[in-house]
Amino acid sequence: MEYPFNYGDRVARPAWPSLTAKLDELPDPGFVVGEDGLILHANAAVRCLLGYPEGSLAQRRMLDLVAPADRERTQQEAQQVLCGQLRTGFRNTLLDAQGQPLPVVWMAAWMPQRGVRVGVARPIVAPDEEHLLCALRSAFADAAVVHDDDRDYLTAVRECLSARLPCWP
Repeated sequence: MEYPFNYGDRVARPAWPSLTAKLDELPDPGFVVGEDGLILHANAAVRCLLGYPEGSLAQRRMLDLVAPADRERTQQEAQQVLCGQLRTGFRNTLLDAQGQPLPVVWMAAWMPQRGVRVGVARPIVAPDEEHLLCALRSAFADAAVVHDDDRDYLTAVRECLSARLPCWP
């Protein structure tokens, strides 16, 4: 059986593929990070939200993805995770592939039997963006109830987006 991990002297453990498969199913960015702070796996949501090509994050330091102002606090949180504490609600800012900030809130846990920590980050949405998202969801649901035809529904969705998002074509 071939494992997605082949990192020098590190031995791929049979449990890792199932762990990464579960992580890949999440809609939020998820990482598997070794005790040394190197990224062993980043799920598809990481690649989608942060714009890094597949495989480009393997063996990079996790702290390199964190905004410089948040690195010291993030390192302290990582140490608490390595001590076995489940951490939830920790906030920091990740940098996307172009260096743009993405504020996130984390849940992270140490898995001693696998020698890794697993973290899932949820992007933080500003209150005004949350209000807009709720309005869009409601408008989409209303359009779905009113329009039986897919074309009519899509037209209604486009009109809704155009009315609420000035940048929408």
